Amino acid sequence: MTLRSKAPAASLRLSWLVAPLLCCCAATAQSPTLLRTADGVAVTDTATWAERRRPELLRLYEDHVYGRTPAIDLSPTAVEELERADTALGALALRRQVRLTYTRDGFALPLEVLIYLPRGVESPPIFLGYNFYGN
Repeated sequence: MTLRSKAPAASLRLSWLVAPLLCCCAATAQSPTLLRTADGVAVTDTATWAERRRPELLRLYEDHVYGRTPAIDLSPTAVEELERADTALGALALRRQVRLTYTRDGFALPLEVLIYLPRGVESPPIFLGYNFYGN
């Protein structure tokens, strides 16, 4: 007896790492095997992961999901602090709102960024999300 799911294939739970890559594998309806290189070699150690498989997966994300970072200097030409709160989230975090201004060929593009940082943590990781409705 074979059991079949009544849920459509698109509703299956997928790893957050693999799900965006399905668009590049739609023709075969298979997601990429994470621990096997593009040419079929098994990833059995950290060196193979770091030197071969991880760069392959990053290229897939560049090619099919997020795109490539332009090969130009993307440093802001001006940084302005708009808001500062040292006791955000019940004094667990620091809140900063800054305006980054990028200037090129006489055109200026301002970008406002809202940042929450945990208090007392040196160089915490940052998660960047889009917000089109303001801070």
